[in-house]
Amino acid sequence: MRALNHEHIFIYPLMEENAFDLDNILEGLQEITMIYKTDIAFKEIVKNTYKHLIINYL
Repeated sequence: MRALNHEHIFIYPLMEENAFDLDNILEGLQEITMIYKTDIAFKEIVKNTYKHLIINYL
């Protein structure tokens, strides 16, 4: 279950190509999220945050 949660919280939202069409939720949302999905430094911060959570809280 933890692995599944990890994927849905830390992996899928940052994938440039995923099965989620965010424009169905709010027009223009897909374009806005591309800022974060293409930011390598941001992705590294998210990865390190996940590692910190696993080491210290799980």
